[in-house]
Amino acid sequence: MVERVGKKKGKLGNLKGDFVMTVSDPTIKGRPPKIVIEAKAGENIRLTKKGLLGELDDAIKNREAKFAIAVTESPMPDFVGCYREFEQNKIVCAFGDKGLPLEVAYKVARTRLLLNMYKEFEKEIDVARINGIIDKISNDLKATQGIKAKLTKIGRTSEETTADIKSLEVSIRESLRELQDTLRSGTNANID
Repeated sequence: MVERVGKKKGKLGNLKGDFVMTVSDPTIKGRPPKIVIEAKAGENIRLTKKGLLGELDDAIKNREAKFAIAVTESPMPDFVGCYREFEQNKIVCAFGDKGLPLEVAYKVARTRLLLNMYKEFEKEIDVARINGIIDKISNDLKATQGIKAKLTKIGRTSEETTADIKSLEVSIRESLRELQDTLRSGTNANID
């Protein structure tokens, strides 16, 4: 269940946390855990305890959540990329790529919360395998971003190369006209 809560004060009396997602799973006993989403716009988002990571800590407390996700509309610094986990209970991601990083963030957060609740099943659940899959997803997402960056660079290079070719074609045609004009002026001078 997703609730838009950004205009309602939370437990701490502030507006931290824009959305709250209540995790639904038939195996949950007691009160279901919550994931808080903090949506960020603009540039220069600082990933510090006084910046975004501190805001996520406040949002967790304010919305009585167990996990926080910050989603940005603009690209994050290179060391974050489009997705990165922090402190076992926070993820920072970009919305781009048709929402794929946010989808990954939600499903990883949900998995981490459920794993924490399934401590009694730890022998039956292959936690190492789950963590390995999460690492693979994270690495694949980073690789996807790297490939897209290369394609963008190739696209710009292709556009530049196309512009260079067009410029050379114009120059060649101008030279051909000049060649013909020079030839004509020489032959016209001999005819007179």
